[in-house]
Amino acid sequence: MKILHIVDYLMPTMGYQEFLLPKFNAKEKNVKVYILTGNKYYPVPNYKNTWQKFLGDRSFRPRNEIIDNVNINRSRIDFEISNRPWINNLEKNIERIYPDIIMVHGTSSFSSLRAVRTAKRLKVPIVLDNHMVFSVIKRNIIGKIYYFVIKKFISKYIGKYASIIFGVTKETCKYLVEFEGYNKKKVELLTLGVDSEKFFITKKNYEKKSQPFRIIQTGKLNIDKRPDLLAN
Repeated sequence: MKILHIVDYLMPTMGYQEFLLPKFNAKEKNVKVYILTGNKYYPVPNYKNTWQKFLGDRSFRPRNEIIDNVNINRSRIDFEISNRPWINNLEKNIERIYPDIIMVHGTSSFSSLRAVRTAKRLKVPIVLDNHMVFSVIKRNIIGKIYYFVIKKFISKYIGKYASIIFGVTKETCKYLVEFEGYNKKKVELLTLGVDSEKFFITKKNYEKKSQPFRIIQTGKLNIDKRPDLLAN
């Protein structure tokens, strides 16, 4: 079986669901896992002062790589609009892999529309997911126009062929119905998990008093989330 994940911005070392899920897919027997993505990392604010220190330059040369048995194709990003990249040759690479199923991480990007169109032509089942929460919804005039277009056109097109639209929280599922206009019957909850190979506890190491104090923060680590306050 071949599983294809499509990710706009992939950071394999950051612990996000976009790589964690393919990583554990690849542990199954007789399963080949692929990721199609671009040659840039997510454009977080203050990238040079935060992520660049451990990820390197945000843009780099296109390449193919294998990490944790996941085959990753990083194609050139031709342009970006509002954190939505146009990945070069996305359709051709989907055709080349010809997967048994496709999962797109995101519901309102160029990649989601292009992947759904290609999956429809190839008659390959496709699912999409969304991580949105109400607190970051743009409610100005631009936001209203944006959600009008999404609700009236994009979600209707995607919803006709996609098997499932996953929300990673109950709030996200509600958002998908109310703001993006998906039918409730299409939306399902797929809760986020953790990498159980890295985050675990045993009685032995729990009882060690010499263990240093640790803080875990979820989400994108940038100055807007003020990790310095938590650290202090």
